[in-house]
Amino acid sequence: MPDNDSGREGPLDGPLSGIVADLRLAAAFLTRLPVPQTETLPDSPASSLAGAMRVFPVIGACIGLFSGLIYVAGDLLALGPWLSATLAVAAGVLMTGALHEDALADVADGFGGGADIEAKLRIMRDSQIGTYGTLALVLSSVARIAAIATLSDPDLVLPVLVVAGAVSRAVMPAVMYMLEPARTDGVGAGAGKPDRDVVIVAAGITVIVAFTLAEPLEAAITLAFSAAAALGMIKLATRQIGGFTGDVVGATGQISEIVFLIACVGVL
Repeated sequence: MPDNDSGREGPLDGPLSGIVADLRLAAAFLTRLPVPQTETLPDSPASSLAGAMRVFPVIGACIGLFSGLIYVAGDLLALGPWLSATLAVAAGVLMTGALHEDALADVADGFGGGADIEAKLRIMRDSQIGTYGTLALVLSSVARIAAIATLSDPDLVLPVLVVAGAVSRAVMPAVMYMLEPARTDGVGAGAGKPDRDVVIVAAGITVIVAFTLAEPLEAAITLAFSAAAALGMIKLATRQIGGFTGDVVGATGQISEIVFLIACVGVL
């Protein structure tokens, strides 16, 4: 937007202002950080959560970096790989407010306990956690901690967690692009539908991060496993409830991250 005094654009006007606003909106949604929001133009991609999903992997990488630094700190304090891994996972959960863990638990309860679509959606909206959800939380936490502890070397864990954070958030707009909302209300439906460009940009950012921090073959293999996991979740959601909800989106990110970490253990 032109400056009224000089007639020139400020440093955060034009396309850059949209990117900054997207980052703020994405950070506010994906984390519990007190991120200030700025007013955006009505036609700006940052005016909707769906548009801001293009930078989800950037925020995810930052979350992974924070978890990785906690692991490095634990290693420097000689806490050992298992305790350091536990603290790293806990740091990520703290930063996100357990947003994706909650989604995974809801999906596990709904898909596992609902007799039909209506029942599954009702269970997923229930704030109480059931047996399937509890098992999903325990197993997902153990899997992440075990994978990180097995990798062990801080010089390996740190970049892996950065890429894992990006991967888990990159699949989210893809889920919403490929599926239709399973209900007319809720976060999933209210966020809007990301377009193909948003999905491509999110995927492109993740590929750049992965190939920058890992060997090309290793990056390609681990990303392929994560993509396969996301496609599997998309097919499962289609069969179970005929579309996506916010919980399905978050759970897909969580599953993709776990599969990525396990693939890293096998490949690196």
